[in-house]
Amino acid sequence: PGSGKTTLVMALVHALLERGVRCQGFYTQECREGGQRIGFDIVTIPSGERAPLARKKGPRHWPKVGSYSVDVASLEKYAVPTLLLPPPPTPDSKAVDVVICDEVGRMELKSEKFKKAVRSLLKLDIPVLGTLTAARYGHRVAFCDWIREQDQVAVHNVTKSNRDGVKALL
Repeated sequence: PGSGKTTLVMALVHALLERGVRCQGFYTQECREGGQRIGFDIVTIPSGERAPLARKKGPRHWPKVGSYSVDVASLEKYAVPTLLLPPPPTPDSKAVDVVICDEVGRMELKSEKFKKAVRSLLKLDIPVLGTLTAARYGHRVAFCDWIREQDQVAVHNVTKSNRDGVKALL
């Protein structure tokens, strides 16, 4: 957290869209009230639709990640469909050039539909720009480790100090 992964993704998406690259997907963004973080929202690409992902004071029946309650229904309604690609207009074309998935994290992984969509997406011949949660306090996330192990996946570790260099590289 705090390395600027989402800031980097948003900058890359902006640059891609300016070049006419067709992007589809989602990113997560902090939700603040009175200067305090109260949760995270899903923001869809390209429509910009916004929906809750997690809240500090969410209903008790929502699954928990740390102090946050995860709105799995919202995730599955807004984020998951952006990872499911429409059929191409013709056999020799693509409807989408790049899929954005920010992020594959502990909150998102509370949804089996999300995991299934990510697995399916990685089987397709389309570039995916995504972020993965890192191990915390020695606790690895098996699904993220599985993604890192895929032959077609390149992982760039992002920190505050190298964020601009990673942007230039990508």
